[in-house]
Amino acid sequence: MNNIVKFCKKNATYLIIGAAVLLAAVMLIVVLSGKNNDDGKSNTIMNNTSSSESSSSETKPSDSTTTENTEDATSQTEEPTTETQPNEDEVGDVLDDETTSETTTSGTTSSKKYKYSIRVNTYTNCITIYAKDENGKYTVPYKAMACSTGRGNNTTKTGTWNTTAMYKWCRMVDWTYGQYAYRIHGAIMFHSTPIALNLTLPEGSTTPKPTYSKGRVEVEEFNKLGTAASLGCVRLTVADAKWLYDNCAVGTKTVIVSEPTDPLPKPEVIKIPENIPAECGGYVTTLMPENHKVKPINWVYKTIYVAWDPTDPDPNNPWNKYSATISAPAMITLEAGSSDSDIVNQITAKDTCGNIINEKVKIKGTYDLDTIGSYTITLSVTDALGRSDSKNVTLVITEPETTAPGSEETPDGDNTPDSDITPDGDDTADSDITPDGDDTADSDITPDGDDTSDSDITPDGDNTSSDNTEENAASETTV
Repeated sequence: MNNIVKFCKKNATYLIIGAAVLLAAVMLIVVLSGKNNDDGKSNTIMNNTSSSESSSSETKPSDSTTTENTEDATSQTEEPTTETQPNEDEVGDVLDDETTSETTTSGTTSSKKYKYSIRVNTYTNCITIYAKDENGKYTVPYKAMACSTGRGNNTTKTGTWNTTAMYKWCRMVDWTYGQYAYRIHGAIMFHSTPIALNLTLPEGSTTPKPTYSKGRVEVEEFNKLGTAASLGCVRLTVADAKWLYDNCAVGTKTVIVSEPTDPLPKPEVIKIPENIPAECGGYVTTLMPENHKVKPINWVYKTIYVAWDPTDPDPNNPWNKYSATISAPAMITLEAGSSDSDIVNQITAKDTCGNIINEKVKIKGTYDLDTIGSYTITLSVTDALGRSDSKNVTLVITEPETTAPGSEETPDGDNTPDSDITPDGDDTADSDITPDGDDTADSDITPDGDDTSDSDITPDGDNTSSDNTEENAASETTV
């Protein structure tokens, strides 16, 4: 013990310096740890209350779950995609309970770094992003997004919340998945339109195994964007959901209202039609819950129409190969007096997905539709994805066609004006028609039909004066 005391006294200075260095190191670690928490790299505890979107009794399928179709599931479904599957900490569940710890995978929880606030309008199904004004208030309409809020009895609740957690993928109550899910409150989230799971049954198991495939967006639901369609969540295109995920930090103020107007126009959302390129989507047969509200879930095969979301910025999105197009002849010839719509009627404009969008065509150039001549015009079109095409076309304006003299057709074939047609066909005025057909004035008609004056009619019908006697003789009688 004496040796230890002597050592401490002899090296006191060095011991004090070492202790100070150790203390500084500990403090530095604490500071860095706190900074990481601010940057959203630590776990956050979500506040998950019940909502119309989900039920707290929802459970995952057990090994006792069976399907109605005994055919091997792998042969019934499309092959899993080769895309990289998300990490487990990037996958959430709309039904996670209150004690579940979530990892935020984007954004920051620092209260000093909220660039935007979010306004959701359930009346118009439109989202407005507000930026700060010079006073630091969120009053500047910055960006608008079309969305789908709750339908029918599942109307999205109005109110004000601060967002909590984010996931790149999140399972919904009906066993579909959403991309870029961002929790508003409880089970109510922002997320992409539903994606049908690529469920397979591992050999010897009755529990479907999900894989996440971006090419399985349910087309019917995607095409409803801009209208009420969800079970309470706020659906978006993948592009818009990702924008929120990337730009609105966890904790962002979100106000849900129901009002008839918005500060910015609601953007158009491109539609996915039938007969799209096979690489972009098509019909698939896959395992789905027969009724997700009934437990245990009965898994059945259903055929649905799926596709990639055309807005998905993923570089592997096959829609990236396509764009808006204009098909037009090199020369368009019209008569003087034509209109711009006559030009557009000569072409076909389509958007990236193949929908006809002639109404979006714009015509540029110097031309006069009333003046004979030849002009060069440019036809251009831009679709809802912002993709464009244009064509230069020669527009030729000619004289209107005229009818040569004598070429007029009339009902009677004599090439004279139609006004010469009369009921009796003699090309004279209609006034010469008389009941007896002799083309003389109607006044010559007499009851006896001899065309003489009506005054010559006698009671005995011989057209002589009033000589009526029993013997057609003189008027005197004998007794």
